[in-house]
Amino acid sequence: MSLLPAAVLAAGLALAGITGCGAPDEDAPPAVVKPVTAYGLTLDTTATPKQVAFVLLRSIAEDVEAAQAHDTKRQKEALRLTHSLAAYSTIAVRIGESRDKPTETARSKRRDKRLYTFVKDWAPIVAHYIRSFDTDVEAAGRRMVVANEGPHSVHLYYDVCHDPNETDPARQQTETIDIELSRESAGGLSYWRVAKLSFAPPKSHARPATVTPTAPASAPQE
Repeated sequence: MSLLPAAVLAAGLALAGITGCGAPDEDAPPAVVKPVTAYGLTLDTTATPKQVAFVLLRSIAEDVEAAQAHDTKRQKEALRLTHSLAAYSTIAVRIGESRDKPTETARSKRRDKRLYTFVKDWAPIVAHYIRSFDTDVEAAGRRMVVANEGPHSVHLYYDVCHDPNETDPARQQTETIDIELSRESAGGLSYWRVAKLSFAPPKSHARPATVTPTAPASAPQE
């Protein structure tokens, strides 16, 4: 591993500043859990953690690429897709907000804004590695390693690198993304959603020999 997670995070945040990866300012969308359709998948109660993680990574790649192209509309759409995959109640508790959506309007809007701000940071964290993200759900699933699986939460490890065309392993800048998912309830139904995006510690799982993405990411599909 060529970079420590803290260094990678710093690099990602620096990339955000250089390329405009920071999301455009806007009103936060409501934090409401519901089915999401994108990239040919419907993420409802039957969707697997790997399917949710796949759409998350695709939307983040779209976010970063749109920011680099100064395409505000496309970036906003990608960010809203990323936000729609968040495990709102799990994240809310961790950032000091109420697990359930408050009935009082001002408190509810504040909670929505803080959740949206939290999700905005996901793209800069992994921006350095988007070129190695898969664009095929089956290929992505084969690269994801399940860890710490339980009935209400699971971690997926996903090996990435900065430049998948680099033939020198010492220069590939490899890392392992840790995608934490948890169960979110809405209307008596339960959905897998994303609670945290970070980097796994070294040797947390067995790595495949190479990182070979399928193709460049394309625009989100409604």
